[in-house]
Amino acid sequence: MGWTERDFFCSTPRYFFHAYNGHMKQERDRFHQNLAAARIVAYYAIAPHLEKDKSLKFSDIVRLPGDEENEAPQFAEVTPEELAAFSALADKGYEQHTGKKWQA
Repeated sequence: MGWTERDFFCSTPRYFFHAYNGHMKQERDRFHQNLAAARIVAYYAIAPHLEKDKSLKFSDIVRLPGDEENEAPQFAEVTPEELAAFSALADKGYEQHTGKKWQA
């Protein structure tokens, strides 16, 4: 953490705990950034040697612990009937809240 002995002995346990947790989070972030950079280098090193019709994503090289968070969520299809029911409910809520009819 780069503390002097005086910094350590003058800190409270609570302050030290939060400083240590912040330091460890910073180290984890730095480690993950280095892994991501290495993955990008590997991607561009491999890409020229792939077949023409083969596509490759960064996550195909190495999966990192945060890749799942960055993937787009999959939603179920909304039928026109469900959309109409939701629209009617939203119009009713707007009318109750404002006292005016919704004009599209």
